[in-house]
This record gives sequence, C-alpha cells and structure tokens, in this order.
Amino acid sequence: MESSGDPAAFTPLSREEGGGLRLSDDPGSAASLEILHADEHSRVLRYVIQPGERTGWHQHHLDFVTIHLSEGTMTGYSVPPGGSRAHPVTRSLTFSPGRIVPHRAPLEHDAVNTGEGPIFLYEIEFTNAAVSVVDPVSSVAGHDT
Repeated sequence: MESSGDPAAFTPLSREEGGGLRLSDDPGSAASLEILHADEHSRVLRYVIQPGERTGWHQHHLDFVTIHLSEGTMTGYSVPPGGSRAHPVTRSLTFSPGRIVPHRAPLEHDAVNTGEGPIFLYEIEFTNAAVSVVDPVSSVAGHDT
C-alpha cells in the first residue's frame, strides 16, 4: 500500500485543556500522548495509558508500527472492513516489552487498558512507505494499540 507522503495524513490529535495530547474526544480517552518526532517521512508518538483509560475511537490512514515498552493487557475494538463501530471485532491484547506489532491502514479502532498497571508504548506512523509494513494475514491479529 502506498502512503500519501502528506504529513496531514497523520492520525489527528486533540489537545487537552491541560496541554496533554489525545487521539480522541471520547470520554475517558487517554490524554497522555507525546510527539517525540515528526517530519515528512514519519511521526513517533509515546503513549501512557493508565488502567481503565481508553485510546478512544480513532482512524489511522497510514501504516504504522507499535513498540511495546511495558507488560499489560488491553481490550481492543476494531471496525471490520465494511462494518461499523456498533459491531466491532473485540480482541484481548497482551503487551510485553520489546514486542513490535505492524499495523496496516486504514484502521479504525479503540482500546481500553484492562490491566493492573499503565501501558507504555511507541507508535511510528510512516508517510512515505512504498509498500505496506505488514502482510494481510498478520494485520488481522495485529490490531494492538
């Protein structure tokens, strides 16, 4: 899959009143994102998702990779092709330090930290990927946050 190369295609972020960034305006969505790097080729985000917090529903228009920095458990909800948020695919997601999970765009999803401790991860979005970072088989299982 070819990406647009347009940094405007990055997943949109909202700014919380206190200055924190979030993926969604959904109630309870995590407001502890940090942009570590952004240029015309990629953007790197750092997430901290506390127990009970959610990412909030959001869409990815670019292929991306997540890198897990902590252990934990999340419940992920994704919209299947041709589906809707009313009938998402639900998965239990296990996080372990060092695990790298590729994701294929387009992806619309939400995830809730259902574990005991905070989830820490990096996300790298690619604007100029000549090919997808993931094959179709692994993308079905790779809907981690």
